Amino acid sequence: MGKLEGPVEVTNFIEDISQQYEKVHEAFEDNFWSTKMNLAGCSSEALAKTKTEYDRPDLSSEQSKVLSIMARTLSCYITEDPRAAQLKEELNRLEAELAQERNKMALGIKDPATGEFKACSSVQLRNMMRVDDAEPSRRAAFDALRSIGPFVAARFCAIVKARNELARLSGYEDFYDMKVTAAEGFGKKRLFEILDDLEGKTRPINQEARERLAAEKGAEALEAHNISHSLAGDTTKLTDPYFPFEDAVDVW
Repeated sequence: MGKLEGPVEVTNFIEDISQQYEKVHEAFEDNFWSTKMNLAGCSSEALAKTKTEYDRPDLSSEQSKVLSIMARTLSCYITEDPRAAQLKEELNRLEAELAQERNKMALGIKDPATGEFKACSSVQLRNMMRVDDAEPSRRAAFDALRSIGPFVAARFCAIVKARNELARLSGYEDFYDMKVTAAEGFGKKRLFEILDDLEGKTRPINQEARERLAAEKGAEALEAHNISHSLAGDTTKLTDPYFPFEDAVDVW
């Protein structure tokens, strides 16, 4: 970070906290999948000092901006309620167990032509829905993707309950409200107001596009297992000569 204008002691504080946070966050990222939402090292004291420094009248505009960002960042990770801390630990365990079980799932399709089971990743299945010309294969891929839901439902519901309890202990309506507030600076109520307005304004355009697609390719083009192929199939074919898959590894 370059030297900021304003009181030297404030700049020194910012640099010190930044260095500490960088070390903590790097360790967090290294273990991200097993330690979600458990960014240890942030403290109420650091947040309080950040806010105190932020209220000083002699700060430069740059210092004010950096301190406000720090205050918002630290507030996302501080857990003072013992029950909230316990829930975070429980969530780490539940999420790790869910990931482990999901990795064990025998995901794939029953080949419509041969009846044989073919193992496929979720990425492969989505690609099949987009580019496979055979509708039975697209349907099989769609059904395979849908099978993930029932497989993870019980464990995921337990995670949702724990997440919502954690969020309510922190003063939010639910976990989604907490995450939206942390990411956007406003809650889910405001987000839904924005999205409702967007949906209302784009609904006629979407309806017209769906009607045009059905008129051009038939009503079945709107089916869940067909629509991505109906929208992207032609484009993929046209671009294939320019982006051949056989050259992908060499290009990468």
